[in-house]
Amino acid sequence: MQAVHSRHTTCIKDTKDDRITFIVLSAGVGNRMRSYGPKCLFKTSDETILDRQLSIINSNFANSETILVVGFESHKVIKKISENIRVVENQLYQTTNSSESLRLAINNSIGDRIFFIHGDLIFNKETLKNLDFSRSFIIVDSKNQIQDDEVGVTIVNNRATFFSYGLDTKWCQMAYIRGKELSILKSLYNKTGKDKLYTFELLNMIIEKKGVLMTVEPKDMYIKEIDSFKDLP
Repeated sequence: MQAVHSRHTTCIKDTKDDRITFIVLSAGVGNRMRSYGPKCLFKTSDETILDRQLSIINSNFANSETILVVGFESHKVIKKISENIRVVENQLYQTTNSSESLRLAINNSIGDRIFFIHGDLIFNKETLKNLDFSRSFIIVDSKNQIQDDEVGVTIVNNRATFFSYGLDTKWCQMAYIRGKELSILKSLYNKTGKDKLYTFELLNMIIEKKGVLMTVEPKDMYIKEIDSFKDLP
């Protein structure tokens, strides 16, 4: 089930970022910090994690569509949103996973290129600069900014070959999907049993079906995942 809250959809013009749909996945509970509310509303200095993400997206890609997927205490998140974005609610967030939130967002997007970002990430403007949008890619970290217990990726010739825990190079929980890879992703959703998967499991399935995900580590990137209050800057 889903609920779509249509506030405003950004007008997309014919620019280099034409029809990129940015999807922020913020439906999860965050068990370690559940009693404090949605993680995306935690403050980093003078702004929330969500405000910081949306500000960076809008400053770099003013003409693109942005979709926010909410779930846990969605009313609190919706109340705080001041940006011109589309809100999609995953009402089954307690029994599904990030793959279902991504499916709902894709079904409500108007573009044919998507860039999804997990909602508990803090990153700087350089993370989204000078990216090549002609091919599908993921953003990676080889400088130990992402914690050791997070999902890593094996890389051959600048292509992702397998996502798993315990690998040195980490996936930054950001992925740009278009063309063949987006078609594969949509076909995966035509089969049952995908609503409880993590997004990295979907990416593995795209690779298994001969999709190509390039790997990019942006220069001067700063990125951090927020799992607990000690992770907040």
